[in-house]
Amino acid sequence: MSLSNMKVLRAFWITPGGPSFLSVPSLEYQNCIGILACEDLITHERKIYIGNASGLNEDWDTRHIMEWGAEVSASVLKEFIAMEAEEVKKTGMDICVVCGKEYEPAENVIVQLTCSKECHDKLVESFIARFGEYKRVIRASTGEAFRVPMRDIIEEGISEQTLDKYPKWKEEER
Repeated sequence: MSLSNMKVLRAFWITPGGPSFLSVPSLEYQNCIGILACEDLITHERKIYIGNASGLNEDWDTRHIMEWGAEVSASVLKEFIAMEAEEVKKTGMDICVVCGKEYEPAENVIVQLTCSKECHDKLVESFIARFGEYKRVIRASTGEAFRVPMRDIIEEGISEQTLDKYPKWKEEER
């Protein structure tokens, strides 16, 4: 296998912050596990690799996993995820991505990743620490840029209709 022929389609980083198949940054960026969904650009064969990573440099970690990680069958991963989903259905419990504790998901919530307000706040703060307090969000219809707090993106979501409540992005903020 030549790495130059491989394209990473999706990367999942499992961090010490909690067991999750989501790309969730933890407050600690070490001792990660990476799962890479890749495609060979010549044969168009899809492959999945899993391996350990430092969590300090995504490019290096990706290359390391592609060179030294284990190739895993998609059917095995699907079976594993289906078993876990079935267990959640049976018990009604989910696992917090921050502390790893089981919790009962709240009703009428589309996506819940944490078991408590404390864990939610830790998760939000870890996103802010990693990606910045504000993000430059472009309105697709006009190309205007807005300065949107990361917390609002996570907790409320954004749409073209809600962008007007935020200040316009100043180019010197880049």
